[in-house]
Amino acid sequence: MLIIEVTGVKGGAGRSTISALLALSMAKKGTDVILLDLDPLGWSSYLMEVRGEGLLPSILSSNTGDLWTDIELEGQTIRVIKMLGNGSKLNDGLYAIYSDAKKREMFEHVMVSAIQERFGIVIADSSTQITEGSNILFDKIREIVKEPIHIRKIFVTDMNKFDVDSTLNAMKNERGEILGTLINMVPPIPSFFELAETYAYLFKGIVTIVPFIESLFNASSVTLSLVPPQIQELANHVFKPIPDFMLIM
Repeated sequence: MLIIEVTGVKGGAGRSTISALLALSMAKKGTDVILLDLDPLGWSSYLMEVRGEGLLPSILSSNTGDLWTDIELEGQTIRVIKMLGNGSKLNDGLYAIYSDAKKREMFEHVMVSAIQERFGIVIADSSTQITEGSNILFDKIREIVKEPIHIRKIFVTDMNKFDVDSTLNAMKNERGEILGTLINMVPPIPSFFELAETYAYLFKGIVTIVPFIESLFNASSVTLSLVPPQIQELANHVFKPIPDFMLIM
């Protein structure tokens, strides 16, 4: 099973939107997908029209309602596991769960039921601020599935120079495998694309440049028709060997 951790150093760069769009793209290509939403507000779930308080708050309040949501798309399944949604932090939520034996047992039972080997890929909407919690969940997935787990990261940034530099610094300290970087919301003006391309060559792996798309900005949901061609192309390479450098724009 492959885990693609979509991460980044700052909010507002479109990480959750990219996670949802990539999940749609992988399903379109014939793969059953788990969208593991670790965002405090559950934004990638929201874009997939999944509401509710989230798995961790539900277990903490002993609510055993819908703990995940399956979305059928052209013969494939996207299983949305919304961890949060009330603004709470992943690390704090997991600490509360694992501090209570009964709630821990309930949580692990749900995870065993939700994470199945038929899903070829997990898209995790994450961030560099919740590395500890993410690793706990990835270790739990390792325990559940019988096949090897392979984790790759995609860093999402906007084209603000400070954010680009912060992303580069975070990647230098990253010990895991990095699939690439996505420079998001580039104004559709030639000079901005030229600048984004200049930034792209600072990175290694697959660098994807995605323009600002008005229909995605503050969207209340996403569908296949909204997936940019750059994300579709990126989806073609997630299982392949990582190149030294590849530019998608």
